[in-house]
Amino acid sequence: MKMTELEKRLQEHAKIARSAVAAPFDIESEELYMSKKHYNIKAIALVAAIICIIGTTVFAAVHFLSPNEIAMKAGYEELANVLEKDGTKLDIPPQQSGDYTIQILGITSGKNLSGFVDVDDGRSYIIGAISKTDGTKFDDYADIQMSPLVSGYEPWKVNIFTLDGGKSEFISDDNLTDYFVYECDTLEIFADRTIYISFYEGMAPSAEIFKYNTDGTIEFKDSYKGVKALFEIPLDKSKANPEKAAEYLKSLEIENHSEQETADEGQIDETTAE
Repeated sequence: MKMTELEKRLQEHAKIARSAVAAPFDIESEELYMSKKHYNIKAIALVAAIICIIGTTVFAAVHFLSPNEIAMKAGYEELANVLEKDGTKLDIPPQQSGDYTIQILGITSGKNLSGFVDVDDGRSYIIGAISKTDGTKFDDYADIQMSPLVSGYEPWKVNIFTLDGGKSEFISDDNLTDYFVYECDTLEIFADRTIYISFYEGMAPSAEIFKYNTDGTIEFKDSYKGVKALFEIPLDKSKANPEKAAEYLKSLEIENHSEQETADEGQIDETTAE
């Protein structure tokens, strides 16, 4: 798969930043067989691995930790306290792709819930788990990328990279589950739109992986055959803030437009999106 210019720049940045970013956040724990990892998404280049398609294999029975337990083990003490108090948990069916079953277990937003970000003025946190559908153990972390996507905006413009994302993960002590906590700038300001949580193989979302439709909806391209899962996340629409969203996107030099405007104006070049 040919890398985009953005991915090339991020990969070059990763070579420089990896030693500075990875070392402070490699936290070993006697409770875990493998060390916990936390890193800034912008500093890491991921490599596409297993080629597979969405299937209908029966999911292996896995007992997951609760969202607050995951957050605590991943090093998010304040987030864990909020999750335990509020009981924030999503009842979203898992999705299976290739060898993996992917589950989102919780999502919440708030201020000052992470010890990994110096300035934490409203962040969203996505908590979940990846397991092998056949119940076999992990030898290493699953090389599967996660990115939130927002309807009405191209995936290559609004994603985990542009939203200043970060990730912590750890393998369960029975080596059956890869737990993760992703964080990024708050998604609540986009709550009046459809929020997707995507999982795929690769690095930054690109037109080779995702199709951006003229009505602003997002889906995987038929030609993409890697691991893939796409969840739609219900957020409280009353927390949407279009004005703040427009201001935020302007700071990223991204045009703010409604889904209807996108459809009416026909601004999407289908030859590029395809």
